[in-house]
Amino acid sequence: YGKIGVLKAHEFHYYDTTANGTAFHAQKPAGKRNWDCIISRPNLLAGFPHIYYYANPKFAQIFLDKCSRFRAVRTETSMLNNTGIALMAGFLLDLAIGDPRWLYHPVRLIGKVIDLLEKIFRKILPKTPRGELAGGAMLVIGTLAVTGMVSFGLLYLAYQLHTGIGIAVESFLCYQMLAVRSLRDESMLVYDALTSGKPESLADGRAAVSRIVGRDTDNLDETGVTKAAVETVAENFGDGVFAPMLYMALGGPVCMYLYKAINTMDSMLGYKNDKYLYFGRIAAKLDDVANY
Repeated sequence: YGKIGVLKAHEFHYYDTTANGTAFHAQKPAGKRNWDCIISRPNLLAGFPHIYYYANPKFAQIFLDKCSRFRAVRTETSMLNNTGIALMAGFLLDLAIGDPRWLYHPVRLIGKVIDLLEKIFRKILPKTPRGELAGGAMLVIGTLAVTGMVSFGLLYLAYQLHTGIGIAVESFLCYQMLAVRSLRDESMLVYDALTSGKPESLADGRAAVSRIVGRDTDNLDETGVTKAAVETVAENFGDGVFAPMLYMALGGPVCMYLYKAINTMDSMLGYKNDKYLYFGRIAAKLDDVANY
């Protein structure tokens, strides 16, 4: 490809298959030697028809540039064509193993990026409503840029190595953004505690539901614990299952990760208090749009 530089040979092979398209088709020059090549093994990557060039050495470089561009397009096409397989594999993987505590979650990395950018923009911008709005906007742009580039870069490099490696990485990226198993496990802890029949069942239920809600659970009765569990499961099903799978289906893991970045920014910045009323406004509005 492009790293080859100037070719000194007078011929090179090309792949004249239907997958390569018309950009790789070349007509036999009149009066030139025959370039037909009969090969008994069709899977052999050498021995396909030859192209001979005689007077214009730039022809070889143009052809190699076309090869390089075709490879990039083919990689991007493979990434899109295998999204359905990766989505199903990621979903099944989440059902099988859930979210083990020893596995570092990418949302934590996104959170660190948000925290770092917040410190930077709060330091360099004026502490006025307009300055905080500008800082919040730049934080949103920076977080989405980092998340998109990293997720796309990992996926692109994986598919460059091998399609199978690309599918495996895409499936793993999908798996890490789903929360089907963890939602089930955490909500069942609440159910098991409340239905255990033990004297301390209500206290155990409060403790279990406090792991998945952000409110004070110390004074909740059994009905309150049940409502809190149902509400948080319904809300987190949208944020942790349905919406990520929808964005994955629409645009692959990159869209899925961009959605989770928006969701994480809203969780960290979307508060109507003195600290985040202006700084977190754009993140909160963008989350509303993404979940509409």
